[in-house]
Amino acid sequence: MGSGEFDFKPLLNAFKFGFTDKFGLANAIFKDTAPKNLNGENLGKFGKFNLAFHVGDEFENVLKNRFKLANLLGLELRNLIFMNQIHSDKICVVDEKFMAEFGAKFDKFFEFGEFRDFGEKTQGEFVKIFPECDALVTNLKGVCLCVMVADCSPVLLLDEKSGAVGVAHAGRAGITQKIVTKTAIKMSECYGTKICDLSVIVGANIRGECYEVGEMDLGEFNAFKRGDKFDMNLALKAEFAELGIKKFAFSKFCTHCENSLYSYRRDGVTGRFCGFVIII
Repeated sequence: MGSGEFDFKPLLNAFKFGFTDKFGLANAIFKDTAPKNLNGENLGKFGKFNLAFHVGDEFENVLKNRFKLANLLGLELRNLIFMNQIHSDKICVVDEKFMAEFGAKFDKFFEFGEFRDFGEKTQGEFVKIFPECDALVTNLKGVCLCVMVADCSPVLLLDEKSGAVGVAHAGRAGITQKIVTKTAIKMSECYGTKICDLSVIVGANIRGECYEVGEMDLGEFNAFKRGDKFDMNLALKAEFAELGIKKFAFSKFCTHCENSLYSYRRDGVTGRFCGFVIII
């Protein structure tokens, strides 16, 4: 990401946050260049750092990549909370009760830190322990919230004052359901967050000039269509203005145009990178 509209550096004292790409952990917040293929080799459908189980990649490959992300962040795998994303406005609160229940389910699949391979059925059961939703919020330290994308907008919300964070999966469906607004409200309800104090970071997504939606009627969001294309970033900026959020930044990269990023619209079968945030 570029430097954006505000200085991120003070936030680094309270949070770790950023985005992953096909090749490993990318310090995307302060980078002015897109991630590159380090070895210059053909990445295939899923590349080397796909984090999604649901896209057709080998289960073991995805699990290894999640282990790699956990190790890079200095966390146990059980503290990486991904979502089974369903293009909804459903929000999961990751509190102590959630972590206790999730941890109990998680530990059933592991012996001495290694995954117990019980076959395809059990792999499917493991995937189901992750919450079915499109946003997560927490105020727990050392818990990493993850949002997966391959054209949709990965949105990170940080409240430095109350020490709370959130992530939202904001594609066309999420934006038209105002998933970011609802996530901010949930943080206000749970943690006393003043929404206008939030810092918001939007990772790489498909740009308006590339995102064709044809004649689809988006209701009030038709205001952000340009011909047959929908501009998610314009819609998000308008939402931030309505919420009074002044501290925000957008990645300058388009997933559809940048070959080193996953894009469902461009490739069809492809992997997912993620946005992540942790209270430290």
